[in-house]
Amino acid sequence: MKKFFKEMFSREPLNIGRQIEVDIAKAICIIGMIFVHAFEEIPYIVGSGGTGEFILMRVGNTIFGATLFMFCMGVGMSYTKKNSPNLIMIRGVTIFAVGLFLNFFRSVLGSLIANAVHPGSYSTFNIFSQLLSNDILFFAGLAMILFGLLKKLKIPGWGILLISVVMSVLGTIFKGLQLENFYANVIVGWFIGTVYPNGTTSYFPLLNWFMLVAAGYCFAWILKRISKKGRFYMVFSTISAICIGLYIGLSVGPKFGYFQKSFTCTFHITTLDAFVSLCGAIFAYGLFYGLSHILPNLVLKGATTMSKYINTIYCIQWLIYGNLKTIFQVCTPDLVFEPWKLVLIAVGILVFSVSVAWLYKGVILKLFKKDKEVHA
Repeated sequence: MKKFFKEMFSREPLNIGRQIEVDIAKAICIIGMIFVHAFEEIPYIVGSGGTGEFILMRVGNTIFGATLFMFCMGVGMSYTKKNSPNLIMIRGVTIFAVGLFLNFFRSVLGSLIANAVHPGSYSTFNIFSQLLSNDILFFAGLAMILFGLLKKLKIPGWGILLISVVMSVLGTIFKGLQLENFYANVIVGWFIGTVYPNGTTSYFPLLNWFMLVAAGYCFAWILKRISKKGRFYMVFSTISAICIGLYIGLSVGPKFGYFQKSFTCTFHITTLDAFVSLCGAIFAYGLFYGLSHILPNLVLKGATTMSKYINTIYCIQWLIYGNLKTIFQVCTPDLVFEPWKLVLIAVGILVFSVSVAWLYKGVILKLFKKDKEVHA
């Protein structure tokens, strides 16, 4: 066994460039997210999508969804060259600000227009919660600020992981917190999974989700030193698959963990579910690494390109979904789509979002940069 592991790992970093399995994972995450948002934001009869809906929303969206996205974020924080504590915190503040602007343009602006046309369509609290609801970008910003602070204190990766586990346990204990002041509920929800009578705006509380980022960062240390990737993933992805299978088998029937009726169980992820999602990340990496050997180069290059543009694609698709939701709520409150139509809508939004992101970042910004260099 000692010889087995000695041959699998190197003392010095070997895999220091872009890792194709990570790029594919990020591309799959954003594609899956666009399909999930179609089922979350566009009106339809829940459950009418049958097995496909269950796999997308209850397996893909949980074990391999946002959690894999956060894990990849942690891996990326290890691989980026801009990894000083100050730069990480500055990027965190920037991402948080982008999240604030995104909330305004995808929800708040439409609600204000709706109120101007149809007074009383949205309450003051509704608009306040739309602006400050804790989406992925809010969490990512807070996570980077915290991570930068911990690095500034010279806490090693394993120490950050240990802190994140303690945070996860506390988040699990206090999830479902309901404050009497609904406005305070929204702000506290950035850190703890809060609820109020009509639902929650605390989708990615810091305490519950930071563990995924810390684990990704620590895994990157291992990933850089794997000398035999095929053997590594063969062993650990198989073990992860077994753990996931056992979890699903034991949880579906009694509606435990990720399979509870309310999706709040996903937003306010518990420590156990987070560990299962870590297994999901290792399994996904192994699967995608294996596929990278048989997929055509065009697909692999596409995955790498999408992973580079992932934040832009994310914002574009949310601008569409957020404003569509407002239009449906105000103009056609009784409209209900069939699941197959949601799939077609998601395909259209995927193609549009990727195309605009490529046009903006791959063409316009490059031309602007080249023109700036010429006139420098």
